[in-house]
Amino acid sequence: MNWTRKRIRGLRRHFRHLQQRATRASKMRLVDLTWLARFQQTFLTVTAGPWASCQEVPRYQAFRALWVQRLLYTFPHWHAQLKRRYPTFYLAIQLHEPTPDRFCQSRLAAAVNERRRLYENTYGVAQDSPLPAEYATIPGIEALEWQAYIKWSSSYSLEEFAQATWLANTPHKVGSTDQGEPCIFVQLGLVWVGQAPNL
Repeated sequence: MNWTRKRIRGLRRHFRHLQQRATRASKMRLVDLTWLARFQQTFLTVTAGPWASCQEVPRYQAFRALWVQRLLYTFPHWHAQLKRRYPTFYLAIQLHEPTPDRFCQSRLAAAVNERRRLYENTYGVAQDSPLPAEYATIPGIEALEWQAYIKWSSSYSLEEFAQATWLANTPHKVGSTDQGEPCIFVQLGLVWVGQAPNL
């Protein structure tokens, strides 16, 4: 019983902290320009935290909504920082499907120089798929232009794919590695990429 109460108090505290970070400038993480200059990329990544194992669907959706709000709130501040320093850059919110295993891959991504070109060509052909209803109702989401893309797994060799029978029913495509070897890419669902209309 005590462990359950402790867990509930911990979730409530974590929820309050996330609420503050979603809307208060003093709690916002700005772009680490030193890191960006060195590695040409940086992220604000969704953390699983104690809520990832939460079995209560409404609470889990509430945490997801707060994380999306935080990414949306941070976006224009990162945009202003990058615009002052770089003539061209990549900046986008990447929202994965709202399921426990996929949403935690969501993030705000920034990249410059060579990394910018890499990120601009990450996803390939856009899909005709609107934002999930859960995301579409979050305030401020309409400020960005959203496009859906298929997310593909890292490659499997032909032998690995044949041995992993569970992959056979998963959408997949034949491709080749950077070294020109044949391989199989497995579809991992959709990701919605949101960018400022003027980028």
